[in-house]
Amino acid sequence: MKKTLITILSIFPALVIGKTFTKEDISNANKYLIYENLELGGTLPEIIGLHCLSAKAHSKPLLDNYPKLKEQAFAIQGVNKNICQMAMDGLLLDNMEKYISEVEAELESKVSDKSEKNSEQ
Repeated sequence: MKKTLITILSIFPALVIGKTFTKEDISNANKYLIYENLELGGTLPEIIGLHCLSAKAHSKPLLDNYPKLKEQAFAIQGVNKNICQMAMDGLLLDNMEKYISEVEAELESKVSDKSEKNSEQ
């Protein structure tokens, strides 16, 4: 799962350029938040809040109070700004059941692919 999160992280910064977000951008952001939720724990609003706190450089007291900010997921300011902007625009957390189903299907597919590779060896 960490590999998937890193892959999404590497694609997501491309969104920094424009302020107009496409449906695909919003879909990717929602799925990204679900992956982060699975990886890091916490609620989706908490994760969005941590992204907003990470939009600029962190202070030591902030890092001391929120150790999750040290995670790679919050290291890319462009991603943090986009997620925060989408949340402020009311574009996130709508129809989350759909995105949760998509993420579950992606994870099941990866698990079955891994099982097939192991059985071939």
